[in-house]
Amino acid sequence: MTLLEERPAQAVTTVRVVLVDDTPSLRMLTRLALEDTGFEVVGEAGDGLAGVNLVKQLEPDLVLLDLAMPVMDGLEALPLMRKVVPSVRVVIISGFDRKAMEEQVLEAGADGYVQKGTPPDVLLANLRRLFPEAKDVVIAAPRSEAPAQVVPVDAELAQRLADLEDDMEQLLYVVGHDLSEPVHVIKGFAERLARRARSDDEGEFCEFIVDAADRMQELLDDLLDYARSGRSEMPRELLDCRRVVDYVISGLGTAIADRGARVVVGDLPRDLVTSRLVLTQVMHNLIANGLKFVDVATTPQIRVEGRVSGGTVLLQVSDNGIGIDPGQEERIFEPFTRLHSRDAFGGSGIGLAICRRLVERLGGRIWVESREPGSTFFVELPV
Repeated sequence: MTLLEERPAQAVTTVRVVLVDDTPSLRMLTRLALEDTGFEVVGEAGDGLAGVNLVKQLEPDLVLLDLAMPVMDGLEALPLMRKVVPSVRVVIISGFDRKAMEEQVLEAGADGYVQKGTPPDVLLANLRRLFPEAKDVVIAAPRSEAPAQVVPVDAELAQRLADLEDDMEQLLYVVGHDLSEPVHVIKGFAERLARRARSDDEGEFCEFIVDAADRMQELLDDLLDYARSGRSEMPRELLDCRRVVDYVISGLGTAIADRGARVVVGDLPRDLVTSRLVLTQVMHNLIANGLKFVDVATTPQIRVEGRVSGGTVLLQVSDNGIGIDPGQEERIFEPFTRLHSRDAFGGSGIGLAICRRLVERLGGRIWVESREPGSTFFVELPV
């Protein structure tokens, strides 16, 4: 998130907030994220014009404003909000790429810009830079009860954020599951219409619908996988890392043969106590990416190796693929991030986000370093 400057501290402890977004579920999630944090949501609107009227009526301290909305968009509403309440702070929250929109919204007079999907704790931390006077609400225990143990506010906030993350995962799972059925119906009827097409144009249009339905189903499946990665049990057990990698390579045998690829397995720890789910999923994704993101004229070369050092194991997967721009090495781990067109390389861009989520749930980390040619992915796990 980009902010212009901190706001001078005032003698208030609660910041009054208006949410302006045309998606009710996103307003709800933002409201939950701000609950008992010193930021009180006093009003909500579903379009820019309604938002301007609400700001005029309520005179809030802060507006969290979406960009793309019906009736009036965020950039149109922003100067009108400032006109009716000159002191109001406005932070744009949008799904548009930050690099593409950040400069534009700041020049338009916004106090900050944050991309939708930013973790609630990051959003809250940045809002506190604008309003350092905002204080968390501490709820006292009833007088009739024994004195409760004092819990630090940070711990309470961490618990609220954890609960919100659980709600988000449940929402992702339900949305992904419930949307699969109508997508299946759309595809089924489009296929039937294609068989009855009376012209080449009608047949081609039906093929477009089927192709779009297939892409949507792929996205929904990946969305479900991402939701499951935050909910699945991850029991640890004693594993032979080499045997897990061999199992993954065996499962990718057809893809390896089709590309004529060479996969070399170097030294790997034999006795490793970790999650079989995480190790298998991560190795499968990284090796599969090494087969996929390679120029057609290049024979894929992949090397897997690892070592134990102190209390951690460091695994490496190197390839001779197209490589990654150093400026994108962090971004590729964000959900649904694609650095290339779908025509060049298929997929939804969720695989590495799932890998990061699984690895971090074990207390580890994953990163990439580009080289010439290709890239090396590193996975560090506690042992």
